[in-house]
Amino acid sequence: MEMLKSLLESFAALFIAIDTIGLIPSFLFVTQGMKNKETKEVLRRSVYAAALVAAGFGVLGKLIFWVMGISAVDFQIAGGFLLLVFSVSFLMVNDKQKRMALSDIAVIPRAVPFIVRPVVMTMILILIGHKGVVVSIIAFAVNMALVVWILKRAKIITDLIGRNGIRAVSKVVDILLTVFAVMLIRKGLMSMFP
Repeated sequence: MEMLKSLLESFAALFIAIDTIGLIPSFLFVTQGMKNKETKEVLRRSVYAAALVAAGFGVLGKLIFWVMGISAVDFQIAGGFLLLVFSVSFLMVNDKQKRMALSDIAVIPRAVPFIVRPVVMTMILILIGHKGVVVSIIAFAVNMALVVWILKRAKIITDLIGRNGIRAVSKVVDILLTVFAVMLIRKGLMSMFP
């Protein structure tokens, strides 16, 4: 039961950090004018790149923390502050600025690893430190499957809820990320000063 709870918490945390619905405008922007086969190839390469970056960052991050003697609580507080900065900046910028910022992370040619942004990398490190590697990998894999499922239907979802609906959902997710960041900082400080 505890394992299931950790999985659900990790999945939810990564889902908020990735903001799959919020990725739809960027994905449509990057793949505009492409044929269906090319769009699928961009999505496939993006997910592979995201998985490689996440795995590499997770392993390297843990190694750096071990060498430098950084504890899970240290990173929980620092990571919480980082997530707070990211989430507040997301809330402050408009949809076009956010889309362009995500698109700037592109690798040539157009295979964009926009899925694993700094906020997601931070979340992965926090989860690995607190939930363990196995739980974090499973939660990330399930999120990647959901990313593929949703982005394959990006045009349908856009037609269904509209760009304003996508923007509204993305803003709600940004608010949830802010709340999650504050919670991490609070729990980290409580662990340091019981």
